[in-house]
Amino acid sequence: MTTENKLQDWYLRYGFILDRRFTDKQKEKFIRSLITDVTSIRSDLKTDQFRLSEKGEENTNIYVGNVEKADQIICTYFDTPSLHLGGYHFFDKSINKRNTLTVNFILSVVWLILGILLTMYVAIPIFNTYGLTDIRTFLLIVVFILYFILLNKFSRGIAKRKNLVRNSSSILSILDFMESNQNRKKNKIAYAFLDSGATNDKGLDRLKEISKGKILFLDSIGSENELYLVASTEKILNKFPNSNRIQKIQLDELEEEQVSYLISAQRAEKFYLEKKEIRSNNMNTKNIAVISAYLKESVA
Repeated sequence: MTTENKLQDWYLRYGFILDRRFTDKQKEKFIRSLITDVTSIRSDLKTDQFRLSEKGEENTNIYVGNVEKADQIICTYFDTPSLHLGGYHFFDKSINKRNTLTVNFILSVVWLILGILLTMYVAIPIFNTYGLTDIRTFLLIVVFILYFILLNKFSRGIAKRKNLVRNSSSILSILDFMESNQNRKKNKIAYAFLDSGATNDKGLDRLKEISKGKILFLDSIGSENELYLVASTEKILNKFPNSNRIQKIQLDELEEEQVSYLISAQRAEKFYLEKKEIRSNNMNTKNIAVISAYLKESVA
């Protein structure tokens, strides 16, 4: 299969078939598929299951190459967000979290009200009329079991659909670069597909914990906006080559020097994507081509 055909296959699989990667089962399906795709390119793949705290949830990162010794790691996150208000704000987890929790709260409250109404006008009359041994009572118990399962789901969040821009496009970009640069400085360059990037960056924290190399983090590069290379200092930006297609931005709020970001976004006071942009079913393939060429120059 040619590189172009592979890219089309990845586009359909990760942009539409496996587009939701929110629950554990959804993530497991994605990971199995990604392992198959990556091992068709190179064999040095490793999965890293970890907890950053004793009682924390288990997360899974996927590494290609030796991330512990590589000079540079090109990475992105593979999980997808739950339903949330508004658009996406880069480098501002607090706003993104608040917009997500607001939706979870509204859904939970509405569902609780429905539960109260169900109890008052359906459950109590049935119990009083038919008792506990009637088939209608049994069916009602089944309904309440399903009700509490859904209530728990609403409180934890509902997987958002249409995640091609954020962040399947970045996954495709890394796979495309990996495919076209199979023999390029394997010992110095590694790749990472990170868990929990849509929520709390646990996957990135884990990568920083085990690696001393410079990390280039791709995010939402498939939007129709300009490409930006964002870092905490001008010194870091100067280590990357210049490009008339990628604007370099120094951002004070990025305190760490290990991670630089390659993003496609609108820019006002901050970087962001509107809701209609992150719901788009179209991917800017020109950005992928630009990034592939830029990465070749960056790691030359």
